[in-house]
Formats: sequence, C-alpha cells, structure tokens
Amino acid sequence: MSARSKENHLDVYPNRSELFLGTDSPAFVFPEGPQDEATQKRYQKIVDAFRAGFLDKVYRESVTGKHDLSLLPEPVREHLRKMVAAISASGGRALTGLVFLQLAVKAIAPKQSIRLHKGGPSSSDFSWRQGVSLRSLDKDFSSAFLRDHKLLEINRDGVMMTRTLAENYPYTQLYKARMTGPAEHWMALVDGAEAGEFDPLLALSFLVSALKNRSDAFSKLAEETISATQKIRSLDLDDATTLLVGFVSKTEFAARAFEVAMHSLVQAIGDVGAQLRGRLAPLSQMRSANKKAGNIGDIELISPNGRIVESWDAKFGKPYLWDELVELGEKLSEKSGVVIAGFVTDGTPMLPNDLLNRKNEISAATGTQVEIFSFRDWVRIQTGNLSSKHRSELPKAWLKAVAETFGRKRLDIAPIDEPCDKWLSDFALSLKSHA
Repeated sequence: MSARSKENHLDVYPNRSELFLGTDSPAFVFPEGPQDEATQKRYQKIVDAFRAGFLDKVYRESVTGKHDLSLLPEPVREHLRKMVAAISASGGRALTGLVFLQLAVKAIAPKQSIRLHKGGPSSSDFSWRQGVSLRSLDKDFSSAFLRDHKLLEINRDGVMMTRTLAENYPYTQLYKARMTGPAEHWMALVDGAEAGEFDPLLALSFLVSALKNRSDAFSKLAEETISATQKIRSLDLDDATTLLVGFVSKTEFAARAFEVAMHSLVQAIGDVGAQLRGRLAPLSQMRSANKKAGNIGDIELISPNGRIVESWDAKFGKPYLWDELVELGEKLSEKSGVVIAGFVTDGTPMLPNDLLNRKNEISAATGTQVEIFSFRDWVRIQTGNLSSKHRSELPKAWLKAVAETFGRKRLDIAPIDEPCDKWLSDFALSLKSHA
C-alpha cells in the first residue's frame, strides 16, 4: 500500500469524485451528471413528505415526548448539544440549519446521500447523479419551518445561501471551505448518519428539543421562574414539599417531574453547604433504564471509592411495588456494596405483609438496607440531620434548583434534553399560586 493511500483523500475527475478512507479502493464514488431515476424518485418522496407536514409532525412528537431520546447514542447527543451551544450572532446558525435539513432528508429517505447537496434532472448546471438540491429543500421547507417555530433565526433565502456551503465538493472531512461554527460536530453527524450509526429521526427530534430549549422565549421564562423562587417570603420545608407535590400532580410527564423534584432536593442540600453522604450522580436521561445506564435508581450518592451510599428510585402513580422490589433484588445481587436502596412514591405506598417480608429478605440476602418511603417521609429523612441554618435556607434553594434544572442551567449535574417549557410554565403557575 502506498504512503498516499494510507491518508484520507478525495480524487476529483472530470465526471466523478472518489473518496478514499485509508484504503486502496474508494469508500465512496460520486458520479456527476443529471439525477438518475432512483434519485429522482427519492427526491419526490422527500418533497411530498415535507409538503404533507413531516416537520410539523416531528415537532409535535418532540414536544409531547413521543420519541425515546435515550436510545440516541451519547456521542450523537453531545455533537448536537455542541452545535446548538455554538449558535451565536456571528456563526453556527447555517451549519445547524443544514444538519437539521440533512437529518430530515435522511429520516424520510434513508438511502439518499446527504453529502451530495446539488442535483437535478438537467445537464446545464452542476449536479451529482445521486444528489438532491438541498438549497431548494432548505428554502422551501426547512428554513421556513425553523423561522415559523422560532427555533432558529435564518434569512428567507435559507442557510444554503452561505457561499461556503455551496462548493462543488461532497460534504466530507476533506471539504475545504472555511466555515464559522462547529464544523467538526456537523461533519461527525454527517459521517454517522451516512454510516447508519444512529436513527436520524431520533437525532432530528433531539435537535428540535435542543433548539426549542434555546429559544429567547424559553430563556425569558426560565429567568422569570428562577427569580420567582426567591420572591416567596414565608416558606418552610413542608410548604416547599406541598408546592412540589401539587406541581408534579398537575404537570405533563409527571413521572419525570417527580424525578427532578427529588434530584433537586439533594442538589439543594449541597447548595446550602450541608454535607452530603457522597457525590450526587447526574440525573439520568428520560426513559433511560437504570440497569442499562449502570444505575440502581434515579438519585444516587456515590462514595469516593465508587460505592453507592444511597440509591432512590422515583415511582410516580405506583403505590404497590412488588415487581419493582423483585427487580431491585436482582440488581443488588449483581452489584455489591450498596448501603441503602429503595423507592419513593408520590403518595402513600402500599406495604402489605408479603411485600414487607420480601423487602426484608432482599436486605438479608444482599446486605443492603432496602426502604420504601412516601415523598414527604423521604424529604424528612433526607433533611432530618440538617442544622437550623441549613433548614431555613433549604426551601428556596430547593425551588431554585428545580427551576434551574428545568431551565437547563445545571446541565452538568442535571442534563435534560427533552423540551422543558411546559414544565417551567406549570412550575411558574405553582409558584404564583403560593406567593
């Protein structure tokens, strides 16, 4: 093998380009010329889907949490987060708008290459035989959708008017146009989508959620809600607990809101300077199975040597937990050294003798103290040893932690990728009713 062939390179010929990825044979061949018949059919399928409201459907499903975003690989989520975080007045919008369109195209027509951004039936203009006009799709559908839903500020001609995105070369790691914005994350997503490494529909839904959570309206709501948590004058722990119980019971996706309320309490205990029994593990992704994620429960405190000191699983609307208790026993049998593990229910848990006996059997077999508490009892236990100073500061700190978690201000400890505006608005109403 020659030294040249070991490097990634693109060979350009009068009628085609060939992409080499460290081998003697090309990994991709991109013939030039009018669209072939198969590509024309794919293009029509894409146009028809956009006209039929594909993007509006994705938006509705994203807002209502239909898609299980935990199934999207973490590196893909991180690339998308970085792209959205890089959006500024001076750059990042064009690449984000482009990857939004590319993911949509890939979701509608998986066999369509999203590297080839020019294509048409005529031989008069430059075209790839397997390429489609991303510029036309962007102007007619994608950018208009992003503007109309206030997800991204884009001019009416679309992101493809950016000259650096219009070069007659395929979108690969070797695309040489100088760009502003997170080009490495964009290309990683293009490479991954072309390799079939993730579901483009999930990635598109994730991106909609991330853009929605970045909007000016969301930022304003987050700041107002955070500020409102500090304006409540008379508030003790029982008051804060009652407020949060009422909020959780009324909001959408209450099970997730319940997890956030519990996790935020432990965050707040640390915020006021009280000593935690261990390091608080970050909040798990929505619908992420604890076992799959390597967790025992939703809220975990970890000792310096990696031992789980406490693990609590939030159970909303489930007062009887026999099946959950059996599953916990299986988890504990596979993970030694857990000190305390258990469940927290939003209401009063059902504790018949058979369940209590099973709980005690698991404790005896695993050496783990297994508990089942109501939310109110769990709050009292978590805060029982606090000093009077910490107890007085905790209620507002707790509500602030909830607001900042939903406001996506604590992504290191509480990463939430699903849309948060409905939770924030419902929480703001609960604060207002208590003021």
